[in-house]
Parts: sequence; structure tokens; C-alpha cells
Amino acid sequence: MLTLRSSLEKDLTSLNAKWLKAHMTINLISALSVAVAEAIISLVTLSDDTVEAFSLAFSNYILNYFLIPSLANFVSLLIQYLVFRSDKFSLKAKSYVLTLGLAWMCLVVSVVHSYFPVLMTVFVIPIIVSVIYGDKKLTSITTIVCFVADLVFSLFVRYDPDSVSPLADIEKLIQFFLSFVVMACIVLACHKIHDIENARLTLIQKQEHDKKMLQEEARTDQLTGLYNRLALSICCSEIKSDSNASSTYVLVIADLDSFKRVNDTFGHVKGDAVLYRIGSIIAKHCKGGLAFRYGGDEFCMIYKNISFNAVKEDCEDILSEFNGTLENEIKELGVSISFGIAGANGGTDPDFLISQADEQLYFSKRDKCHISIKY
Repeated sequence: MLTLRSSLEKDLTSLNAKWLKAHMTINLISALSVAVAEAIISLVTLSDDTVEAFSLAFSNYILNYFLIPSLANFVSLLIQYLVFRSDKFSLKAKSYVLTLGLAWMCLVVSVVHSYFPVLMTVFVIPIIVSVIYGDKKLTSITTIVCFVADLVFSLFVRYDPDSVSPLADIEKLIQFFLSFVVMACIVLACHKIHDIENARLTLIQKQEHDKKMLQEEARTDQLTGLYNRLALSICCSEIKSDSNASSTYVLVIADLDSFKRVNDTFGHVKGDAVLYRIGSIIAKHCKGGLAFRYGGDEFCMIYKNISFNAVKEDCEDILSEFNGTLENEIKELGVSISFGIAGANGGTDPDFLISQADEQLYFSKRDKCHISIKY
């Protein structure tokens, strides 16, 4: 269906879609970076012959600190990629999967290397990333998941046999506490950023709404309430720029018969009342299209991907209601309405389409058939 509305919401969606693509890239780079870092650490451990300091044999070290974490991250990454590429999931659902997927990769790093309490702060990464989507619920869910996972695995799960529970060592407990405080401060900052950004977005939406209202007013005919000639020009530009070969357009030009007699006989106030009435009737029956005051006593309707029969039915309904509501003194002047209808595909020159409809309008008036169509 044709529209003449603001594109702020579409712009925001497009921006989030671009960020989602960047987010997928960030997750991929993160997984590769962790795998490379683990490989380098393994090689350094082997070359320095320090593996004896660990309770695991080197083969087990490779398995537990390189292969298993890398496998866990890349399985998660595969799931994220499948969701990212799928058309079955909404943009919002994809943002949740990718953000929580990044949280999972941070959990793997934190658990595998729990010997270093400072690594628990890696959970701030998915929390910060979630803020960019502007979805406070996503940030809240990510925060809860990260904090709960961090507490549970730090205090009760020992993947690294050389690590010590923070509760069993005062130095580890202090590091754990400080890391937790840092995370809490960053989370509070993220939620404050959400509030500020939401306030800014509300202001932008209000400004956009005011701008839209001014645009609508500039595009609206003050007498009939229909779109005016400026709006028609914009719509015609959309038709000309439509490169979709399957798009079809139907244009209707309507003209009041003998309308000049109303102004000459009863004055312009009465004539304006007739124009207001036909404008209301056209707006009521123009289903799935846009209605314009073309100029004077001429009107225009444009439909996209609507059949000729459906358009003809709209015209018949307009004709029937208009003739049925006219006062006898107006009818006696021969006042009625005639329609010329023509169609074309997207990319057609609007001037050609208008000339075709105008020609059909001439035929409808000449033949007194009220509706003439060029199929």
C-alpha cells in the first residue's frame, strides 16, 4: 500500500540491523581471539616447561584449556550464526540470541580461568553491547544472567583444579569483591545510559511527530481534507522510482460534472460545501489507496497492487453515495461525477499515466457513462 509517512521507525530498524551484523562479527572475532590466545598460552607453557607446575598433564591441559573451551564457543557461535541468517526470527529475537551468546563465551573464559578472579569482569562486555540496541529489557536480562552465572560458577564450580574458591582465600575474596564492585558500577552506568538515551529518543520522536504533522498539513487540502497537489507529486515520484516489475498502479481522475453551475447559481459557499462533501465521500470509499484533490473540482486516486475491478467498485460506491446525497436543486443543474481509470507498472512515467486516465475521463463524460477504464 502507498504511504506518505515519516521513516524514523524504519531508520531505527535499519540502524539496529546494521549493528546486529557488526555484533555477529564481534562475536566471531571474540571466539577466534580467545582460541588464538589459548593456543599461544599452551605453546608458551610447553616451551617454558612450566606445565609441571599444574596438576594436569600437558595433554589434559590442551584438552581442558584449549579444545573444550574452543569447541563450546564455536558451537555457540554456530547457533548464533544460524539464527542470524534465518528469516524465521525477528530482529529483536536475533539481538537476544547474539547478546546471550556473547555472555556464554565470556562465561566459558571466566570458568576455564577461574584461577584469575579479575576475568569475571569480562561479563561487562555483553552488558555494554546490549545497551547499543536500546532495549532495557535485554540489558536487564543480560545483567541477571551474567551476575547469576558469575556468582554460581565462581563460588561453587571448580573447573580449574588449581583455582581456589574466593571464600577460602582472603586475597582471592578481595579480588572477587573488587571485580564484582567494578561490574556493578558498569551495570549501573549502562542502565543510566538507557534512561538518557530513552529520553533523547522520546524527544526525537516528538520532534519527528511535530515535523510529520507540519508535513501532513503542507500536503493536505484544507477544504476537502484530502491530500493536495504537492502530495500527489511525491506519490508520482514514488511510482516513477519503483523498479519492482511486479508492482502495478491504478490511477483514477474524477471530475464533477457541471460544477461551475453551482458556483454561478448559488455562490462559492455552496460550491465549497459540495466539494467538501465529495471529498469526504472519496476518502470514505478509497479503500487501499490514496486520495488527492487534483485541482478545482478534479480529484485523483492512486492504488498500488489493487485490481481494476476493486477500483471500479470504489468509484461506483462514490458515484452512488454522491448522487444520493445531492439536493434536488443541485441535481437539476446536472451535477454528478465522472471517472477516468488507467493502469501501469512501476517505473512508468506518471505524466503518461495521468494522460491515459485523463483520456478515459474525457470518454466517460462524452459517453455519459460516468466510469471509463483503459485496461
